[in-house]
Amino acid sequence: IAFLTLRMLGRMDAALEIDTRTLRAPLLVIAGDHDPISPLADARAIANAAPHGTLVVVAYQRHDDLREGDPKKFDDALVEFLKSITEPLAATSGSL
Repeated sequence: IAFLTLRMLGRMDAALEIDTRTLRAPLLVIAGDHDPISPLADARAIANAAPHGTLVVVAYQRHDDLREGDPKKFDDALVEFLKSITEPLAATSGSL
């Protein structure tokens, strides 16, 4: 909703997937396949545009109920993503 509002106000002229191409950090996009606000095609484009993007699709879910629809899938995706970005940091923290 925030991105839609910014775009409507003229504060966000470029497509979001263009902005994600410059991300250096990993990006997790969790989307519902029945989302009328942020269609799955948009979520896929955003995740695919990011150099380190990951898309997780929660079946039969809309925009605001992703975790409620499949708590295990949502939680597992978040845990795996956080592990993927924190384990490399932990491995190098002693050598800094």
